[in-house]
Amino acid sequence: MSERKPNLGPPMATGPQEFADDFAAPVSNKDPGKVDKAWAAIVSSGVKVGQMWRHNKTDSTYIIKELSVDEARLVAVVTYVGHPNSERRRWTRDLDVFLGKRPDDGTFRFTFIGDPQT
Repeated sequence: MSERKPNLGPPMATGPQEFADDFAAPVSNKDPGKVDKAWAAIVSSGVKVGQMWRHNKTDSTYIIKELSVDEARLVAVVTYVGHPNSERRRWTRDLDVFLGKRPDDGTFRFTFIGDPQT
C-alpha cells in the first residue's frame, strides 16, 4: 500500500520578486474593489510598522508590528504590541477603529508618539 502525501498547496515565495508577484496576483473569490480600498486605507493612513503610539485610556505605549487586510471582511487591520512588554501579546484592531475616536467620550483611542528608531 502506497503512503498518501498531504496536499500542501503551492510552494511559498522564496525571494523578493516572487513575493511581489504573489502580492500583485488577483485575489480569487473576492471583490477587487474592496481589496484595493483596504490597501489604500493602509497606505493613506500614515501608520507604519515600527511606529510608537500611546493608548490614551491606559497611557500604555505600543509598537506597530503589522498592517494587513482581514481576509474575511476585507478591511484594513493593525497589529501592535506593548512596549517595553514582551512580544508574546499581540493586539489587533480595525485600522479605522485604531485611528478613530472612542464612542463614550469622543477622544482619540491612540496618539502617535514617533517613527521607528533608525
